[in-house]
Amino acid sequence: MVQIGIVILFIGVAFLLKYVADQGWLSLELRHVLVTLGGAVMAGVGWRLRRRTRNYGLALQGAGIGVIYMTVFFAFRIYALLPAGIAFSALAILGATCAGLAVINNARILAFLAVIGAFLAPFLASTGQGSHVALFSYYALVNLAILAIAWFKAWRSLNLAGFFFTLAAGIAWGASSYEPALFNSTEPFLILFFLFYLAIAILYAVRQPATESRGANLIDTTLLFGNPLSAFSLQVAAMQHIEKGAGWSALALGVLYVALALLFIRRRSVKHEFQYALLSEALLFLGFFFAALSAPFLLEAQSVAATWAVSGGAWVWLGAQRRRIWNVLWGGLVQLGAMTALGVAVVAGMESTPPWLNPLYLGILLISGAAFASAFYMGRLAQTLAKSLRMLIWLFSLFFLILALAWWMGGHTWQIIDASMAAPGEWHLDTDKGWLVNLIFFYAATALLGEVIGRRLNWRALRLPMLGLLPLLVVMAAAQLQLTAHHFMLRGWAAWSLALAVLYRLLYRWRLPDDAPAGWNWRDLWHAGALWLAAFLLVWFGAWQVDQFDSGDTWVVSCVTVLCALFGLLAMQLAQRGPAWIRRQQNGYLRLGAPLLFLFALGWTLLIHVDADGAHWLLPYLPLLNPLDMSTLLLFGVIFRWIRQLRLASAAVFYWA
Repeated sequence: MVQIGIVILFIGVAFLLKYVADQGWLSLELRHVLVTLGGAVMAGVGWRLRRRTRNYGLALQGAGIGVIYMTVFFAFRIYALLPAGIAFSALAILGATCAGLAVINNARILAFLAVIGAFLAPFLASTGQGSHVALFSYYALVNLAILAIAWFKAWRSLNLAGFFFTLAAGIAWGASSYEPALFNSTEPFLILFFLFYLAIAILYAVRQPATESRGANLIDTTLLFGNPLSAFSLQVAAMQHIEKGAGWSALALGVLYVALALLFIRRRSVKHEFQYALLSEALLFLGFFFAALSAPFLLEAQSVAATWAVSGGAWVWLGAQRRRIWNVLWGGLVQLGAMTALGVAVVAGMESTPPWLNPLYLGILLISGAAFASAFYMGRLAQTLAKSLRMLIWLFSLFFLILALAWWMGGHTWQIIDASMAAPGEWHLDTDKGWLVNLIFFYAATALLGEVIGRRLNWRALRLPMLGLLPLLVVMAAAQLQLTAHHFMLRGWAAWSLALAVLYRLLYRWRLPDDAPAGWNWRDLWHAGALWLAAFLLVWFGAWQVDQFDSGDTWVVSCVTVLCALFGLLAMQLAQRGPAWIRRQQNGYLRLGAPLLFLFALGWTLLIHVDADGAHWLLPYLPLLNPLDMSTLLLFGVIFRWIRQLRLASAAVFYWA
């Protein structure tokens, strides 16, 4: 009842001052002096009664300070009885006095009533005219008093009252009086009020002690999030006449909040590891949010999507560090949205842009990088979670790894083809047939990079897809023959040398352990496939070279047969005398790789022998002394040696062979 009476008293004093002025009672100066004395007496009585009747005494103190606030403002703003310097000095002293009384009495209601009175004074005395600089300067002093109180006391209701009153005053004035010409005089106040309540929100969190049960400081989410969002909204409205002003403002906010977050992350104590966990997490959230929000104002559409993808990756990292599942899921959702937006941009295409140096490609790099990082941190987080959540997060990790590989491979494939097909004189990098060789270079380099990084980070999920290099190279080898006569044209020799070297490095890194039991395993198929691929490349090249020398069938057929026999012999030697990691895969070479080569060579020879006469340009056909018969004899000799080696290796396998 006392508090309600005090609010009614404020309104009554305001109308009393106006009524006395309208009736011409007493002089102007005397009226203000008497009201000021009345407020002082009220505050003094409240001070005397603070111990006997605490609530009543505190209410009188707050009312007295509020009346003096209002009177000083009337004297300065409406009637010009006080110069600006004296008026604002008096207001500053009143603010300090109010803050001191509130802290001394540990009285939130005292501060609350005094602040409400201070904020209501300009509205009660308003005539619709005057300087906005004076108005905002007055409010700056009131907010300074609130900040002073917040330094000592964590009074959330007082903080929120000051924030909402200041915001309402700013919106009301801006809607009625703001114009671009006033930007230079209003912008400093907007920044000042924002910094006031940023400091108050941080002080509130710092004043909430970290406990063993809670583990972290509480935060005022309304003030911590509402302050920057409302300040930025007002900033956007005020900077409409400045190009990209809103974007730079959002970026500045992002940098500020990230810097504050890092500061509190470093300040956490040893006793309470998560002392500032909630505060630093909220500050990081705001930093990432405003940094991402600046992208639409400063960048092109493609770069915006990439920026948001990076922001989503940062969310995932933050969630993994703090073990916050909602952070991880939100970061993933942000990245999916960014990928969708960039996918639309890729489909739309770009005109007259250089390969590699265009926004779409750079966006693809950032999106794939963010997805790779997200997959990695999701996988690490899954290892620390309970069984019920582990599978869910692990599936998310696998999903984002697939997306990352798809964007990485697809984006580079598109750029390589685009660069090779570009019209001469613009961004021409290669002939229109060399793009496939460049793709082989890229796929081999990607597999090597993925294996090295995955091994360094102990990230098996990244290493395993790199084994897909073998089937990919098989497809590329078949496709290349549609463009070139053999695989080693247009620097193909370098590309395939690198690809085979990387392929065997992968097989070496995925070798069987020394104590592994003997028997069939998937590595045997990959070793056999690598042998078949190398044989296919060299056999085709050898046949093409021979065909350039003699276009007849005899030498070409003989060359293919001899090379297949030699590769079969190589497989046998590797299975018997190769390095230890290859000998452990003898099933792949001796029982899988070599037989297929022999079957192909036999089928090839039998089919061609039907029509070939065995003659060549040097000599006519001679039984057993012509290239076809001699190459066939060589093939049978190698096959018999293979059978003997199989018998020595295992009688059971010989029976199967």
